[in-house]
Amino acid sequence: MAFVSQLLLLLSCIICHALIASAAGEQSYKILSTSSLKPQAVCSEPKVNPSSSSGATVPLNHRHGPCSPAPSKKEPTFEELLRRDQLRAGYVQRKFSTNHRGGGLQQSEELKVPTELGSSLDTLDAPACTQLGAEANACSNSQCQYMVRYGDGSNTTGTYGSDTLELGSDTVKEFQFGCSRVEEGFGDKTDGLMGLGGDAQSLISQTAATYGRAFSYCLPPSPGSKGFLTLGAQTGTTGFATTGMLRSEQAPTFYGVLLQGIKVGGEQLSVAPSVFSAGSVMDSGTIITRLPPTAYTALKTAFKDGMKQYPAAPSRSILDTCFDFSGQDNVTIPTVALMFDGGAVVDLDANGIIFGSCLAFTGTDDDESTGIIGNVQQRTLEVLYDAGQSSRDVFANRSRTSPICLFGFVSGTVITWLPRRAYSALSSAFRSGMRRYPRAAPVGILDTCYDFTGLSNVSVPTVELVFDGGAVMDLDSDGIMIEHCLAFAPTSDESFIGNVQQRTFEVLHDVGQGIFGFRSGTC
Repeated sequence: MAFVSQLLLLLSCIICHALIASAAGEQSYKILSTSSLKPQAVCSEPKVNPSSSSGATVPLNHRHGPCSPAPSKKEPTFEELLRRDQLRAGYVQRKFSTNHRGGGLQQSEELKVPTELGSSLDTLDAPACTQLGAEANACSNSQCQYMVRYGDGSNTTGTYGSDTLELGSDTVKEFQFGCSRVEEGFGDKTDGLMGLGGDAQSLISQTAATYGRAFSYCLPPSPGSKGFLTLGAQTGTTGFATTGMLRSEQAPTFYGVLLQGIKVGGEQLSVAPSVFSAGSVMDSGTIITRLPPTAYTALKTAFKDGMKQYPAAPSRSILDTCFDFSGQDNVTIPTVALMFDGGAVVDLDANGIIFGSCLAFTGTDDDESTGIIGNVQQRTLEVLYDAGQSSRDVFANRSRTSPICLFGFVSGTVITWLPRRAYSALSSAFRSGMRRYPRAAPVGILDTCYDFTGLSNVSVPTVELVFDGGAVMDLDSDGIMIEHCLAFAPTSDESFIGNVQQRTFEVLHDVGQGIFGFRSGTC
């Protein structure tokens, strides 16, 4: 019975997460836990699940995190990560801009794929070796050799051959791949690199007959969490926001998209769509998103305006918009949404906005340079690449507001947002009942805060939510305040109930009967 109860709780929380987040409308701020910016020693559960697909799914773990079956013993420093990232970004931009033929999409996360290969490597003939182009490295003992240099300076040399590849119950005969003999610049226990680009040699192209040139992934939002990689098309795109995929015959390995605008704090920046006309590469191997300088300047200016409550910190390598979060358990940051061609709007998760206490964006050399959508911004999104559709190529994303990419039993919003008139009345009445305590400075969007220095316990007025039909929800004291502030905020859009107010309640969502239920004393 205990197992059944846990299962029901999981399903209930998943539905709760989807409904509450979808009712949020245009939020202007998000709350970020600073613990998510620190190294993690424990792998979080549960494992996330992909949307329905007829293909094969494997776990996706961060190569340096505790979820990896073989985590790296020596993790690169923050500055080293950014140095390599700048090399990678320059490599991608040169390849895309000059229409040179590139290699597969290099994943920054470790991919542990349950595959099986035979004991012998079949030799490829001259035509197959020739198709490697500049990466071919002549022949040795009648075997095709290759050398690949990656954008971050790493390289691998070995034999290019073929064998039978087994992915779960699926078999791919004469699968061509490189068997590395010499490697430089990797420095960890990664088994290899999986090519997900559009080139003929990539896994996606070689398995097109089985999986239809489609794949999706959910990148772990932190080293201590899990994601997945799915090969194969979705059974449907309900819940996905879609935009056209930009492709180049001269550079088929890359998948591009066209940005049209950016929102900060719910307000669209005054940046013309033409600024983004060079296009952007969707790249899971690049960490930080690169924007045209005109767009990046507008973004960081608006973001700084919403972060005035936090001291500025020195720049960190390529990141020049950084903050000092010392002593803060949670910080409030402006929302950031990316607007794509066709009307798709992607509301970034808090962990997709800040990286190492800095805004996770930087500028390209000029507005004519190709942009890049990096993997930080893709966190908590299920990102679908479907290059096999006959009508149009699409890039699609499904945000974590659905139960697809869920990391822990959390709803999408921390505090409760009320209509401005309702919030004003609540705040005024609450302050009247808290006159014995000194007021404290606002914390981000929370403007009803108090100084509880030296106090072990405090008395707060009760707060009840009264619903249609007569239901009354008497909030627990931990559901009224967060840190030392009233855990409510005003909104001009739709109101919604955050997870602070749901604490200590069993929350029932009965979609079949169209009712919500609240029961205290069971959590």
